[in-house]
Amino acid sequence: MIDAVGVATLRHGAGIGLHRPPRDAGRDLVITRATGGERITPAFSSRSRPIPAGDLMYGTLAPDGAFEPFAWLGRRDCDSADHQLSPTDHEALLVVLGCPGQDASHTEAIGRTVTEILGSVRSDVEFAPIPLADG
Repeated sequence: MIDAVGVATLRHGAGIGLHRPPRDAGRDLVITRATGGERITPAFSSRSRPIPAGDLMYGTLAPDGAFEPFAWLGRRDCDSADHQLSPTDHEALLVVLGCPGQDASHTEAIGRTVTEILGSVRSDVEFAPIPLADG
């Protein structure tokens, strides 16, 4: 799966993430700037790091209201260890942030690239777009 994201990144050049979704369904994905109090444990690490104020991040709000990051995009771009895919996962969340100056069709093309690559190696993979909400 990671290779499909790498190919799409090389082909289109955009912020693309493939993550394990939260176990409790129904949470909205939030794309925001850090206030400076958030932390992330980077993939392949066991030590959390602070996310500097102003850096871009996305994730969900935990039931207690705390921000649960999936990725941090700033001085150091990294994915969260807590939402890193494993060989036993059966669901994934594809996040495509797009690029400045590009319209929605560019972002959709990136999603199509990833789904075409994954679909070509796994015919049993199903894809369902998540509707966007303003806010």
